[in-house]
Amino acid sequence: MEDYAARVWRVPVPPTPCLVSTARAFPGAGTAGRWRNQTPLWLRAHGLQLQPELHGTILRWARLSSGDWLAEVQVALPTGHGAVPITTWVSQVAVRAA
Repeated sequence: MEDYAARVWRVPVPPTPCLVSTARAFPGAGTAGRWRNQTPLWLRAHGLQLQPELHGTILRWARLSSGDWLAEVQVALPTGHGAVPITTWVSQVAVRAA
């Protein structure tokens, strides 16, 4: 019997540094149609700031039944007063080598 889990899950050792494209990872985020001057100052100061690319780390890969890959990545989303670390799954097209 074949070990299919080894063909579906991949864990890079050590975890791999990467760049995450926020436009590809979170399509539509930040495009609510609100003009910048209509956003409250407190939200601009403390809300998550999606930059075009974020530095992250690939923790593992998972293969979809379609053959595509998802990457589990760890990134720090900047805010006005620091950053919020998150771990999320993104499409293979959203990540590239750092």
